[in-house]
Amino acid sequence: MSISKNLFILSLAIFSLVMVLSYDLGTVTPCLSSNKQQSPIEINSGEAKYREERYFRILSSNYTHFNTSWVTFNDEKTIGFQGNEMGYVLFLKNWAMYKFNLEKVYFRYGSSHSIDGMTYDVEMELVHTLDSTYRTPGRYIHPTAEYLIISTFFVVKANEREDPISLFFEKVNLATFANNYESNNVYFKEHLKMNQVVTNNPGYFYEGTTTSGYCENAWRLILPKFQLMSEEELSQLKLVLVSKGFINENDPNSHNYRTIQPLNSGAEVYKGSEDSTRLLIAANTNQYSSTTFDLISKKVLFLVLGFLLLFN
Repeated sequence: MSISKNLFILSLAIFSLVMVLSYDLGTVTPCLSSNKQQSPIEINSGEAKYREERYFRILSSNYTHFNTSWVTFNDEKTIGFQGNEMGYVLFLKNWAMYKFNLEKVYFRYGSSHSIDGMTYDVEMELVHTLDSTYRTPGRYIHPTAEYLIISTFFVVKANEREDPISLFFEKVNLATFANNYESNNVYFKEHLKMNQVVTNNPGYFYEGTTTSGYCENAWRLILPKFQLMSEEELSQLKLVLVSKGFINENDPNSHNYRTIQPLNSGAEVYKGSEDSTRLLIAANTNQYSSTTFDLISKKVLFLVLGFLLLFN
């Protein structure tokens, strides 16, 4: 009887130890849960569904002008930004409105998500948390996730193209950070407003997870429209990631994106437009977000041409 009691106590102690270790490991290891949908995924636009009752879109991106320093996220094996005053988005899903506050921004060297087999040079993930106190008149459905993660992309400018390069990485002082990577105290060159990057364009939505910690449920919005960056900026990003041990400098295929996982049964990808051709990315089309300077230049050009025609 005493032997059985001792075995019971020993088993209980081992079980408790395993639980403690599991808890500790769960806080620092990547999300490898097998019983939840693991993000990111490969998106097949032909299989994505448009459903009126699953309608989704960004109603407004109310990001504030903020200035901060670069931050290292060891659990995510990446660098980025974080803060409490970075603004928010109003997001519509299933005809109910939600407010999500922007708290973190991650950068992936090589995109985690792919669309119809196409990958991008850099994926930027904007991690938002739910404002549970926000309510609007009308319909409200309790959300199935407390995170909204929006992915946007950057593509290295091809030499033969004359499209303007985005000013994003210049504004966040990436070049200085690449040369001073031993310290995170490298601040932006000027205040940044994230809605210069996040625009209301057709995208894809699925219910996935975060990629570290406890694999919490997360709404995932993928915006295929991309901005252009230079090869030098991509090299600067890689330099920082190599210095922090997140990328192997000697491996040309090294990256810091999360491994793409297959969709579990029941998880579906939805598209924000009935016409799927609007969502496809083609290499020979100008599907990038124009810079403010570029837009102003075009307006000035049209005004000048208008005056010339008027007086001639």
